[in-house]
Amino acid sequence: MAVQKSTKMKRIALVRNEIVNTLKNNKNIKRYLTYLTRSPLEDQGRLLDGTIIDQPEVEEDLVFENPLIYPTPFTEKLLSESKAIIFVHYFSGSLKELDLGKQTYCIDIVIPLDYYSLNESQDRHQQIACELMNELDQELVGGNGIEKYNFASYTENRLSNTNDYAILSLIVEVNALTMKSGWWCYILNYKELYILGKPIETPLGNCHFIKVKNYDKFIMLVPFLNKEKKDIINDYGTMLMEEKDKGTITYDFVKSEILECGKLSILDLIHDDRRTGFAYVYNELFKLCFIESEENVFDKIQSEKEFEFYRKLIRDMNCVVYKQESSNPEIQKFDNYKKMLDKKKGGSGVSFEAIVTSVKLCGMDTNEMTIYELNALFTRIGQFENNHTTTLFKTVSPEMEIVPWYSDVEEEKETMLDEAGRKQIEDFRRTGIVKENYKSIATE
Repeated sequence: MAVQKSTKMKRIALVRNEIVNTLKNNKNIKRYLTYLTRSPLEDQGRLLDGTIIDQPEVEEDLVFENPLIYPTPFTEKLLSESKAIIFVHYFSGSLKELDLGKQTYCIDIVIPLDYYSLNESQDRHQQIACELMNELDQELVGGNGIEKYNFASYTENRLSNTNDYAILSLIVEVNALTMKSGWWCYILNYKELYILGKPIETPLGNCHFIKVKNYDKFIMLVPFLNKEKKDIINDYGTMLMEEKDKGTITYDFVKSEILECGKLSILDLIHDDRRTGFAYVYNELFKLCFIESEENVFDKIQSEKEFEFYRKLIRDMNCVVYKQESSNPEIQKFDNYKKMLDKKKGGSGVSFEAIVTSVKLCGMDTNEMTIYELNALFTRIGQFENNHTTTLFKTVSPEMEIVPWYSDVEEEKETMLDEAGRKQIEDFRRTGIVKENYKSIATE
């Protein structure tokens, strides 16, 4: 009987390898390890014997070509009085199936005491640690997971009384269950299981699917969920221009405000009560999704990457169709025209009422369903109808291919939740012109 090989340690190796790659690709860290002068970031540096050396960018791979970074546990056999070395290795963690828990990694930065100090009262190993933390601390694993790197603690010691080395050990904590790169995806956020309606576990708590009975509250918040930074700036700019037309503010003030908005991230804009007041809206949205939490969950989001992850999660869980606008204004203008014409022709999508009544005709109570389940059932009804139609035509034309009733539908489930661009289209229909894009001012 074939023995199935375990992949548990392979999963954990993903994080270690990402830490190693971050170290070996950081230009400043490569300089700190390669040039043992007191000014390794400068074009030239002075060695201990007074010799001046050139210090060009380090092109060598410090893992394979000139090994100074080792993806192994610390060992004294690799130490040299003329080398600064880093070891990256696993420290501790759980290997329970589907519950890998908190995995801990250790980064040992070993520096000969002769090369410990840098200019301006700085220490070599602390500067290396700062460079690494600036890249990884509180960042998402793999760049697209939902768990963060957490640099939890450190120790600094002399290696021993007989060896002249200083060692700085950094302890990094990561929840391996949320690793999401290549073949390994976050299993509890697997879309195939959305139909079960079970909440998704996240660092902020359990994110729940919105039920049909709460659709009226949710739909009022969807337009804000789909707003991008330029949309927020446009809305704020429109309000400012209206005030300018009234004579209460000047154009110079409008321009300065838009320029300031352009410097902010979308998360900062949302939290800017003076300019947008969107934080209240997002707090209400997250209360609907994180129903078990008694505090404002949205306020715990600290980075733009984290914000984009949760925004996409809520869209996906509740069938919110989002189509990103083209960066080319001419292409986007024609896209808006097309949407407007489709709407006039009655092609604006299926209404919420049509979806609910269709499912109810099959004898099902929709109130306790999730929005995702409702859309899935409606789509399946459509597949049955496609199957019946193609089966009928098969009797007339043998070449007709029958659509299986159980087949997956590739296209996105579209409902009246598709709010992206609606406000701009309505403005166009009312005025006949496309409003000025205030983002152009912000990027002058």
